[in-house]
Amino acid sequence: MDIEENGDSTFPSWINFEFLTKVLSEVFKKDVSVTNFEIERAVPKGENYLSILYRVMVEYKGSPTRNHAEKYFIIIKTLPESELMKKILTEMDGFQKELYMYTNILPELHRIIKSAKEKNQQISARCLPCPIENVIVLEDLKHVGFQMAMRKEGLDLEHCKLAVRNLARFHAASMALYKIDPSFADKYKEGLFKEYEDEKEKKKSQKDMEDMLYNLAATVEKWEGYEKYAQKLKESTPTMFERMTEIVKPKNNYINVLNHGDCWTNNMLFYYCPKTGKVEDIRFVDFQISRYSSPALDLQYLLCNCPNDEVRFQHKDTLLEEYYFELADYCKAMNLESDLISFEQLKDEFEEKNYFGLMTACLALPIVLAEKDDMPDLKELTEDDGGSFNIDSYSGKRFKEIFKKLLPYYERKGVL
Repeated sequence: MDIEENGDSTFPSWINFEFLTKVLSEVFKKDVSVTNFEIERAVPKGENYLSILYRVMVEYKGSPTRNHAEKYFIIIKTLPESELMKKILTEMDGFQKELYMYTNILPELHRIIKSAKEKNQQISARCLPCPIENVIVLEDLKHVGFQMAMRKEGLDLEHCKLAVRNLARFHAASMALYKIDPSFADKYKEGLFKEYEDEKEKKKSQKDMEDMLYNLAATVEKWEGYEKYAQKLKESTPTMFERMTEIVKPKNNYINVLNHGDCWTNNMLFYYCPKTGKVEDIRFVDFQISRYSSPALDLQYLLCNCPNDEVRFQHKDTLLEEYYFELADYCKAMNLESDLISFEQLKDEFEEKNYFGLMTACLALPIVLAEKDDMPDLKELTEDDGGSFNIDSYSGKRFKEIFKKLLPYYERKGVL
Protein backbone atom coordinates (compact mmCIF):
# COMPACT_ATOMS: atom_id res chain seq x y z
CA MET A 1 0.00 0.00 0.00
CA ASP A 2 1.29 3.46 -0.88
CA ILE A 3 2.45 5.73 1.92
CA GLU A 4 2.63 9.49 1.62
CA GLU A 5 4.18 12.17 3.83
CA ASN A 6 1.83 14.33 5.87
CA GLY A 7 3.64 16.78 8.11
CA ASP A 8 5.74 14.90 10.65
CA SER A 9 3.97 11.59 10.03
CA THR A 10 3.36 9.18 7.20
CA PHE A 11 -0.15 8.16 6.30
CA PRO A 12 -1.37 5.66 3.70
CA SER A 13 -2.48 7.37 0.50
CA TRP A 14 -5.51 5.07 0.31
CA ILE A 15 -7.02 6.69 3.41
CA ASN A 16 -8.79 9.24 1.26
CA PHE A 17 -12.24 10.61 0.45
CA GLU A 18 -13.16 7.59 -1.67
CA PHE A 19 -12.23 5.06 1.03
CA LEU A 20 -13.97 6.94 3.83
CA THR A 21 -17.09 7.49 1.73
CA LYS A 22 -17.36 3.74 1.15
CA VAL A 23 -16.92 2.98 4.86
CA LEU A 24 -19.50 5.49 6.08
CA SER A 25 -21.99 4.63 3.35
CA GLU A 26 -21.88 1.01 4.54
CA VAL A 27 -22.17 2.08 8.18
CA PHE A 28 -25.28 4.18 7.56
CA LYS A 29 -26.70 1.96 4.79
CA LYS A 30 -27.10 4.94 2.51
CA ASP A 31 -24.99 7.22 0.35
CA VAL A 32 -23.06 9.85 2.27
CA SER A 33 -20.78 12.64 1.14
CA VAL A 34 -17.46 13.04 2.97
CA THR A 35 -16.56 16.74 3.05
CA ASN A 36 -13.37 16.66 5.14
CA PHE A 37 -11.24 14.41 7.32
CA GLU A 38 -8.34 14.67 9.75
CA ILE A 39 -5.91 11.84 10.48
CA GLU A 40 -3.27 11.17 13.12
CA ARG A 41 -1.39 8.28 14.64
CA ALA A 42 -3.57 6.78 17.36
CA VAL A 43 -0.69 5.58 19.55
CA PRO A 44 2.91 6.77 19.93
CA LYS A 45 6.12 4.80 19.53
CA GLY A 46 6.41 1.87 21.92
CA GLU A 47 2.68 1.45 22.50
CA ASN A 48 1.96 -1.04 19.70
CA TYR A 49 4.12 -3.62 17.91
CA LEU A 50 2.05 -5.75 15.59
CA SER A 51 0.04 -3.07 13.81
CA ILE A 52 -0.29 0.61 13.00
CA LEU A 53 -3.32 2.51 14.27
CA TYR A 54 -4.70 5.70 12.76
CA ARG A 55 -7.35 7.88 14.36
CA VAL A 56 -9.59 9.58 11.78
CA MET A 57 -12.22 12.27 12.25
CA VAL A 58 -14.56 12.28 9.27
CA GLU A 59 -16.93 15.13 8.40
CA TYR A 60 -19.83 14.02 6.23
CA LYS A 61 -23.30 14.89 5.01
CA GLY A 62 -25.95 12.21 4.99
CA SER A 63 -28.18 14.18 2.67
CA PRO A 64 -27.47 16.81 -0.01
CA THR A 65 -30.09 19.05 1.60
CA ARG A 66 -28.27 19.25 4.94
CA ASN A 67 -26.42 22.52 5.51
CA HIS A 68 -24.08 21.31 8.23
CA ALA A 69 -21.71 18.36 8.16
CA GLU A 70 -21.70 15.83 10.98
CA LYS A 71 -18.65 14.16 12.50
CA TYR A 72 -17.83 10.47 12.79
CA PHE A 73 -14.77 9.01 14.51
CA ILE A 74 -13.00 5.79 13.51
CA ILE A 75 -9.83 3.82 14.12
CA ILE A 76 -8.06 2.27 11.11
CA LYS A 77 -5.76 -0.66 11.82
CA THR A 78 -3.15 -1.79 9.28
CA LEU A 79 -0.16 -4.09 9.06
CA PRO A 80 3.07 -3.04 10.79
CA GLU A 81 5.79 -1.23 8.88
CA SER A 82 8.60 -3.50 10.07
CA GLU A 83 9.30 -6.46 7.81
CA LEU A 84 10.22 -8.51 10.89
CA MET A 85 6.90 -7.73 12.57
CA LYS A 86 5.00 -8.50 9.36
CA LYS A 87 6.73 -11.87 9.18
CA ILE A 88 5.91 -12.66 12.83
CA LEU A 89 2.29 -11.63 12.30
CA THR A 90 2.02 -13.77 9.16
CA GLU A 91 3.49 -16.83 10.89
CA MET A 92 0.93 -16.46 13.69
CA ASP A 93 -1.89 -15.82 11.20
CA GLY A 94 -2.51 -12.89 13.52
CA PHE A 95 -4.24 -10.44 11.22
CA GLN A 96 -6.67 -13.03 9.89
CA LYS A 97 -7.42 -14.23 13.43
CA GLU A 98 -8.24 -10.71 14.51
CA LEU A 99 -10.32 -9.90 11.45
CA TYR A 100 -12.37 -13.08 11.92
CA MET A 101 -12.74 -12.25 15.61
CA TYR A 102 -14.18 -8.82 14.92
CA THR A 103 -16.37 -9.76 11.96
CA ASN A 104 -17.62 -13.23 13.02
CA ILE A 105 -16.80 -14.29 16.58
CA LEU A 106 -17.47 -11.16 18.63
CA PRO A 107 -20.89 -10.46 17.05
CA GLU A 108 -21.87 -14.03 17.96
CA LEU A 109 -20.53 -13.69 21.50
CA HIS A 110 -22.44 -10.44 21.96
CA ARG A 111 -25.59 -12.11 20.65
CA ILE A 112 -25.14 -15.03 23.09
CA ILE A 113 -24.60 -12.68 26.02
CA LYS A 114 -27.59 -10.52 25.14
CA SER A 115 -29.80 -13.59 24.81
CA ALA A 116 -28.65 -15.08 28.12
CA LYS A 117 -28.46 -11.97 30.26
CA GLU A 118 -31.00 -9.75 28.49
CA LYS A 119 -28.57 -6.85 28.38
CA ASN A 120 -26.28 -5.39 25.76
CA GLN A 121 -22.93 -6.16 27.43
CA GLN A 122 -20.16 -5.32 24.97
CA ILE A 123 -16.75 -7.02 25.20
CA SER A 124 -14.93 -5.03 22.56
CA ALA A 125 -15.09 -2.17 20.08
CA ARG A 126 -17.53 -2.46 17.18
CA CYS A 127 -16.02 -3.42 13.83
CA LEU A 128 -17.14 -1.40 10.81
CA PRO A 129 -17.32 -2.44 7.14
CA CYS A 130 -14.06 -2.11 5.20
CA PRO A 131 -13.73 -2.22 1.40
CA ILE A 132 -10.07 -3.33 1.20
CA GLU A 133 -8.02 -6.27 2.46
CA ASN A 134 -5.60 -6.33 5.39
CA VAL A 135 -7.31 -3.37 7.04
CA ILE A 136 -9.65 -3.29 10.04
CA VAL A 137 -11.92 -0.32 10.75
CA LEU A 138 -13.29 0.12 14.28
CA GLU A 139 -15.43 2.62 16.10
CA ASP A 140 -13.24 5.08 18.01
CA LEU A 141 -14.10 4.39 21.63
CA LYS A 142 -12.29 7.53 22.74
CA HIS A 143 -15.20 9.60 21.48
CA VAL A 144 -17.70 7.72 23.63
CA GLY A 145 -15.62 8.24 26.74
CA PHE A 146 -13.18 5.30 26.81
CA GLN A 147 -9.45 5.71 27.34
CA MET A 148 -6.29 3.79 28.12
CA ALA A 149 -5.00 3.51 31.66
CA MET A 150 -1.38 4.30 32.52
CA ARG A 151 0.50 1.10 31.71
CA LYS A 152 3.70 1.77 33.68
CA GLU A 153 1.92 2.61 36.94
CA GLY A 154 -0.12 -0.59 36.77
CA LEU A 155 -3.84 -1.09 37.30
CA ASP A 156 -5.40 -0.77 40.74
CA LEU A 157 -7.82 -3.32 42.18
CA GLU A 158 -10.99 -1.77 40.69
CA HIS A 159 -9.53 -1.69 37.18
CA CYS A 160 -8.33 -5.28 37.55
CA LYS A 161 -11.75 -6.44 38.76
CA LEU A 162 -13.35 -4.98 35.64
CA ALA A 163 -10.70 -6.68 33.49
CA VAL A 164 -11.14 -10.17 34.95
CA ARG A 165 -14.93 -9.88 34.82
CA ASN A 166 -14.75 -8.98 31.14
CA LEU A 167 -12.45 -11.95 30.60
CA ALA A 168 -14.96 -14.19 32.36
CA ARG A 169 -17.79 -13.00 30.10
CA PHE A 170 -15.63 -13.47 27.02
CA HIS A 171 -14.61 -16.96 28.12
CA ALA A 172 -18.13 -18.06 29.10
CA ALA A 173 -19.64 -16.86 25.83
CA SER A 174 -16.94 -18.73 23.90
CA MET A 175 -17.90 -21.92 25.77
CA ALA A 176 -21.49 -21.40 24.63
CA LEU A 177 -20.35 -20.75 21.06
CA TYR A 178 -18.32 -23.97 21.11
CA LYS A 179 -21.52 -25.88 21.86
CA ILE A 180 -23.08 -24.34 18.76
CA ASP A 181 -20.08 -24.44 16.41
CA PRO A 182 -16.92 -26.17 17.69
CA SER A 183 -15.16 -25.61 14.36
CA PHE A 184 -14.30 -22.01 15.29
CA ALA A 185 -11.61 -23.32 17.66
CA ASP A 186 -9.62 -24.55 14.66
CA LYS A 187 -9.08 -20.95 13.61
CA TYR A 188 -7.49 -20.16 16.96
CA LYS A 189 -4.72 -22.70 17.18
CA GLU A 190 -1.56 -21.64 18.95
CA GLY A 191 0.42 -19.02 17.01
CA LEU A 192 3.48 -18.34 19.17
CA PHE A 193 4.45 -21.64 20.79
CA LYS A 194 3.18 -23.91 18.07
CA GLU A 195 4.29 -27.26 16.71
CA TYR A 196 6.06 -26.33 13.49
CA GLU A 197 5.96 -28.55 10.44
CA ASP A 198 9.06 -26.84 9.07
CA GLU A 199 12.02 -27.71 11.31
CA LYS A 200 14.02 -24.73 10.05
CA GLU A 201 11.25 -22.29 11.01
CA LYS A 202 10.91 -23.95 14.41
CA LYS A 203 14.62 -23.60 15.14
CA LYS A 204 14.59 -19.93 14.11
CA SER A 205 11.60 -19.10 16.34
CA GLN A 206 13.04 -21.17 19.19
CA LYS A 207 16.43 -19.46 18.90
CA ASP A 208 14.88 -15.98 18.95
CA MET A 209 13.05 -16.72 22.20
CA GLU A 210 16.08 -18.42 23.73
CA ASP A 211 18.20 -15.39 22.84
CA MET A 212 15.71 -13.13 24.63
CA LEU A 213 16.03 -15.23 27.78
CA TYR A 214 19.81 -15.37 27.59
CA ASN A 215 19.93 -11.58 27.15
CA LEU A 216 17.61 -11.16 30.11
CA ALA A 217 19.75 -13.51 32.23
CA ALA A 218 22.83 -11.48 31.29
CA THR A 219 21.09 -8.35 32.61
CA VAL A 220 19.92 -10.03 35.83
CA GLU A 221 23.46 -11.32 36.41
CA LYS A 222 24.59 -7.70 36.88
CA TRP A 223 22.12 -7.14 39.73
CA GLU A 224 23.91 -7.65 43.03
CA GLY A 225 22.52 -10.65 44.90
CA TYR A 226 20.57 -11.98 41.91
CA GLU A 227 23.33 -14.02 40.30
CA LYS A 228 21.66 -17.30 41.26
CA TYR A 229 18.46 -16.30 39.46
CA ALA A 230 20.42 -15.42 36.35
CA GLN A 231 21.95 -18.89 36.43
CA LYS A 232 18.54 -20.52 36.85
CA LEU A 233 17.19 -18.56 33.90
CA LYS A 234 20.10 -19.73 31.76
CA GLU A 235 19.61 -23.34 32.83
CA SER A 236 15.89 -23.28 32.03
CA THR A 237 16.32 -21.67 28.61
CA PRO A 238 17.07 -24.77 26.45
CA THR A 239 13.78 -26.44 27.48
CA MET A 240 11.63 -23.29 27.51
CA PHE A 241 10.13 -23.56 24.02
CA GLU A 242 9.13 -27.21 24.38
CA ARG A 243 7.64 -26.60 27.83
CA MET A 244 5.63 -23.65 26.58
CA THR A 245 4.44 -25.63 23.57
CA GLU A 246 2.95 -28.23 25.91
CA ILE A 247 1.51 -25.70 28.38
CA VAL A 248 -0.51 -23.78 25.78
CA LYS A 249 -2.20 -26.86 24.31
CA PRO A 250 -5.92 -27.30 25.07
CA LYS A 251 -6.44 -29.94 27.75
CA ASN A 252 -8.68 -32.94 27.38
CA ASN A 253 -11.40 -33.35 30.03
CA TYR A 254 -11.10 -29.73 31.13
CA ILE A 255 -12.75 -26.50 30.06
CA ASN A 256 -11.08 -24.69 27.19
CA VAL A 257 -12.07 -21.20 26.12
CA LEU A 258 -11.22 -18.61 23.54
CA ASN A 259 -8.35 -16.66 25.07
CA HIS A 260 -7.70 -13.01 24.31
CA GLY A 261 -4.02 -13.95 24.25
CA ASP A 262 -2.52 -10.49 24.76
CA CYS A 263 -4.48 -9.11 27.67
CA TRP A 264 -2.30 -6.23 28.84
CA THR A 265 -3.07 -2.64 29.75
CA ASN A 266 -2.77 -1.10 26.28
CA ASN A 267 -5.30 -3.61 24.93
CA MET A 268 -7.96 -2.43 27.39
CA LEU A 269 -9.96 0.77 27.26
CA PHE A 270 -11.76 2.03 30.35
CA TYR A 271 -14.78 4.29 30.85
CA TYR A 272 -14.80 6.69 33.80
CA CYS A 273 -17.87 8.33 35.30
CA PRO A 274 -17.73 12.03 34.30
CA LYS A 275 -19.05 13.10 37.70
CA THR A 276 -17.06 10.90 40.08
CA GLY A 277 -14.09 9.82 37.98
CA LYS A 278 -14.70 6.24 39.08
CA VAL A 279 -13.91 3.54 36.53
CA GLU A 280 -17.16 1.90 35.40
CA ASP A 281 -16.72 -0.07 32.18
CA ILE A 282 -14.13 -1.75 29.95
CA ARG A 283 -13.57 -2.88 26.37
CA PHE A 284 -10.89 -5.21 25.03
CA VAL A 285 -9.12 -4.60 21.72
CA ASP A 286 -6.37 -6.34 19.72
CA PHE A 287 -7.03 -10.05 19.19
CA GLN A 288 -4.01 -10.99 17.05
CA ILE A 289 -2.61 -13.57 19.49
CA SER A 290 -5.91 -15.19 20.47
CA ARG A 291 -5.80 -18.92 21.17
CA TYR A 292 -8.23 -21.66 22.16
CA SER A 293 -6.96 -23.16 25.40
CA SER A 294 -7.13 -23.01 29.20
CA PRO A 295 -8.65 -19.88 30.77
CA ALA A 296 -5.73 -19.85 33.20
CA LEU A 297 -3.41 -18.64 30.41
CA ASP A 298 -5.29 -15.36 30.04
CA LEU A 299 -5.42 -14.99 33.81
CA GLN A 300 -1.69 -15.58 34.22
CA TYR A 301 -0.91 -13.10 31.46
CA LEU A 302 -3.20 -10.39 32.82
CA LEU A 303 -2.21 -10.79 36.47
CA CYS A 304 1.48 -10.73 35.60
CA ASN A 305 1.47 -7.77 33.21
CA CYS A 306 -1.26 -5.39 34.31
CA PRO A 307 -1.60 -4.80 38.08
CA ASN A 308 0.24 -2.35 40.27
CA ASP A 309 2.60 -3.83 42.85
CA GLU A 310 0.02 -4.09 45.64
CA VAL A 311 -2.51 -5.91 43.49
CA ARG A 312 0.08 -8.14 41.79
CA PHE A 313 1.40 -9.53 45.07
CA GLN A 314 -1.52 -9.22 47.50
CA HIS A 315 -4.78 -9.62 45.59
CA LYS A 316 -4.39 -12.51 43.16
CA ASP A 317 -6.86 -14.69 45.06
CA THR A 318 -9.33 -11.80 45.20
CA LEU A 319 -9.15 -11.43 41.42
CA LEU A 320 -9.41 -15.16 40.81
CA GLU A 321 -12.58 -15.16 42.93
CA GLU A 322 -13.92 -12.16 41.03
CA TYR A 323 -13.26 -13.95 37.74
CA TYR A 324 -14.79 -17.22 38.91
CA PHE A 325 -18.03 -15.74 40.25
CA GLU A 326 -18.58 -13.85 36.99
CA LEU A 327 -17.77 -16.98 34.97
CA ALA A 328 -20.16 -19.05 37.08
CA ASP A 329 -22.92 -16.46 36.77
CA TYR A 330 -22.65 -16.35 32.98
CA CYS A 331 -22.31 -20.14 32.66
CA LYS A 332 -25.52 -20.52 34.66
CA ALA A 333 -27.31 -18.00 32.45
CA MET A 334 -26.08 -19.88 29.35
CA ASN A 335 -27.02 -23.34 30.68
CA LEU A 336 -23.38 -24.37 30.96
CA GLU A 337 -23.36 -25.35 34.63
CA SER A 338 -22.42 -28.94 33.81
CA ASP A 339 -19.26 -27.66 32.10
CA LEU A 340 -18.23 -25.36 34.93
CA ILE A 341 -15.24 -26.30 37.07
CA SER A 342 -15.04 -25.58 40.80
CA PHE A 343 -13.17 -22.61 42.19
CA GLU A 344 -10.57 -24.95 43.67
CA GLN A 345 -10.04 -26.51 40.25
CA LEU A 346 -9.53 -23.06 38.76
CA LYS A 347 -6.93 -22.21 41.41
CA ASP A 348 -5.14 -25.51 40.79
CA GLU A 349 -5.12 -24.83 37.05
CA PHE A 350 -3.77 -21.32 37.65
CA GLU A 351 -0.96 -22.75 39.76
CA GLU A 352 -0.25 -25.38 37.12
CA LYS A 353 0.29 -22.56 34.59
CA ASN A 354 2.80 -20.64 36.74
CA TYR A 355 5.60 -21.39 34.27
CA PHE A 356 3.54 -19.56 31.64
CA GLY A 357 3.37 -16.64 34.07
CA LEU A 358 7.15 -16.72 34.52
CA MET A 359 7.72 -16.64 30.77
CA THR A 360 5.20 -13.81 30.48
CA ALA A 361 7.29 -11.90 33.01
CA CYS A 362 10.45 -12.65 31.04
CA LEU A 363 9.21 -11.98 27.50
CA ALA A 364 6.28 -9.55 27.74
CA LEU A 365 6.66 -7.58 30.98
CA PRO A 366 9.84 -5.75 29.84
CA ILE A 367 7.88 -4.34 26.89
CA VAL A 368 4.86 -3.48 29.05
CA LEU A 369 7.01 -1.42 31.41
CA ALA A 370 9.52 0.02 28.95
CA GLU A 371 10.24 3.71 28.73
CA LYS A 372 9.61 5.31 25.36
CA ASP A 373 13.34 5.85 24.76
CA ASP A 374 14.05 2.15 25.36
CA MET A 375 11.74 1.01 22.59
CA PRO A 376 13.36 0.05 19.26
CA ASP A 377 12.64 1.72 15.94
CA LEU A 378 10.47 -1.06 14.55
CA LYS A 379 10.86 0.08 10.95
CA GLU A 380 14.58 -0.69 11.15
CA LEU A 381 14.24 -4.23 12.54
CA THR A 382 15.32 -7.24 10.50
CA GLU A 383 15.13 -11.00 11.07
CA ASP A 384 18.61 -10.84 12.61
CA ASP A 385 17.17 -8.71 15.44
CA GLY A 386 14.57 -11.30 16.43
CA GLY A 387 16.09 -12.26 19.77
CA SER A 388 17.48 -8.87 20.76
CA PHE A 389 15.04 -6.23 19.53
CA ASN A 390 13.85 -5.34 23.06
CA ILE A 391 17.14 -5.78 24.91
CA ASP A 392 17.18 -2.18 26.18
CA SER A 393 13.86 -2.68 27.96
CA TYR A 394 15.47 -5.21 30.36
CA SER A 395 17.33 -2.34 32.02
CA GLY A 396 14.23 -0.26 32.66
CA LYS A 397 13.80 0.98 36.23
CA ARG A 398 10.22 -0.25 36.69
CA PHE A 399 10.93 -3.64 35.15
CA LYS A 400 13.93 -4.11 37.42
CA GLU A 401 11.88 -3.21 40.51
CA ILE A 402 9.10 -5.67 39.68
CA PHE A 403 11.22 -8.48 38.26
CA LYS A 404 13.37 -8.51 41.40
CA LYS A 405 10.21 -9.38 43.33
CA LEU A 406 8.93 -11.87 40.76
CA LEU A 407 12.08 -13.98 40.62
CA PRO A 408 11.89 -15.21 44.24
CA TYR A 409 8.10 -15.54 43.86
CA TYR A 410 8.44 -17.95 40.93
CA GLU A 411 11.32 -19.72 42.71
CA ARG A 412 8.96 -20.43 45.63
CA LYS A 413 6.36 -21.67 43.14
CA GLY A 414 8.90 -24.24 41.90
CA VAL A 415 9.06 -23.09 38.27
CA LEU A 416 12.47 -21.40 38.43
